[in-house]
Amino acid sequence: RARFICRQEGSEKITLNAAMFKAMTIEIANKRDLGILVISEGLPTRYLVRVKTEAMAQALFGAMERVRDQLSA
Repeated sequence: RARFICRQEGSEKITLNAAMFKAMTIEIANKRDLGILVISEGLPTRYLVRVKTEAMAQALFGAMERVRDQLSA
């Protein structure tokens, strides 16, 4: 099992806490943004996650794909 947790920089407030799943959609929306599809309260919900740099977006995308691909169906 794996979870995706986002925190605000500075305050460390949790803004997203979602379970990852094998069919989870992860895409690069633009240079610094990733689009992810999670299940929130039983419904599919799309989130846009922004990071500071393009390199960070690429690294996060790669890490999320690796974790997702290791999950069982």
